[in-house]
Amino acid sequence: MKPRFIKLTPDLYQSLQNLLKRADEDKRFRLVRRVRTILLSHEGFTSCQIAFQLSYPLSRVSEWIRRYEAEGVEGLIERGRTGRPSFLTDKQKNKLKTILSKGPQENGYLCPAWNLDNFSQTIEDKFQLAYHPRHVRKLLLKHALS
Repeated sequence: MKPRFIKLTPDLYQSLQNLLKRADEDKRFRLVRRVRTILLSHEGFTSCQIAFQLSYPLSRVSEWIRRYEAEGVEGLIERGRTGRPSFLTDKQKNKLKTILSKGPQENGYLCPAWNLDNFSQTIEDKFQLAYHPRHVRKLLLKHALS
């Protein structure tokens, strides 16, 4: 397969250099990697060499180059990440918040504080949903802090 290289005009090259500097100052590290990818491609590095230099998967580097070719600088800007939708409905989340506020002892546990085990068991008992312990931790923290 023949390597692809991005060709930038001097003005566009300078614009990307400025964007790189601002992104670095703002600690937008994902954008820094994407802009560096384009600049390195312009400088004659192959996708494989860029992936090695940035310690990122070749598939990502190729995707960034494709997105830049299709959308320009806008293709490098990070899009919102939605993540996986919650298993719990809004109504169930409100009920869970009420359960959490009452504490584990009012929900039949001897322990005076919520922990991952009793919180996970409560979700399973009340809503017939099994969550991975890491996700239960996120739920517990989210509801405890809101």
